Amino acid sequence: MRENNSPNVQIYNSKTSKSALLEIEKWEHDSQQQIIDKVLSNLYTGINNRLTISCIGGKMKMRILIINIMLLVLFLSGCVSGETIVSQATSPQEIEAPTVHGKLTYSSRPINGAKVSLEAYRDEACVKLSENTELSDAEEQELDECTSDYATTTSNAEGQYEFSDVEPGWYKLSFDWILDGEPDSQFPFEIVNDFLIAYYETDSSPKKYSALAQALTKFYFTGEEDIVIDF
Repeated sequence: MRENNSPNVQIYNSKTSKSALLEIEKWEHDSQQQIIDKVLSNLYTGINNRLTISCIGGKMKMRILIINIMLLVLFLSGCVSGETIVSQATSPQEIEAPTVHGKLTYSSRPINGAKVSLEAYRDEACVKLSENTELSDAEEQELDECTSDYATTTSNAEGQYEFSDVEPGWYKLSFDWILDGEPDSQFPFEIVNDFLIAYYETDSSPKKYSALAQALTKFYFTGEEDIVIDF
């Protein structure tokens, strides 16, 4: 038995608690709103019905009223027959879908504003065809038909990019950007981090350089986990 500061007022006992649990078990198949409506209705009736409150030996006994209060407390705390209820208000957050993302850097600095592209391959046969160094005219045409530009995005000031809602399949990543100065390499081509980079001098004045980086390896996106490609 738990009592408040006044020794003359009985708050609840074990029999009252057991009655509350037995009552709430009857409602385990009701919806959340139905249970709340029942509890509030019973609570309102208990408060307004003077027959539920009687004075015995100078003590105020409020068993039915307390049972209804306990029903409401038990339900709101998520306890029904010893199991946890997940209400609509506390439902699990939606799990974010896997993405293709990464970070681009050049000369130890993030690449801001790079145009990042995903090229899609129809199937594994198309991937193998793209890796052949010598293709006939028919194979060249077949390769054109089985590849497509899938999506593009732009890297942010931190050099980060992301593709969301990517369908499962084979892809290749590429990106191009304007260099802040001259290329790190003295050659027009170089391989860095599994990317083939080609440098071009632009027509702008003062003279600037652009760079195109293409991944040397294709990847398969399952849609079940993230693919992270950094440069």
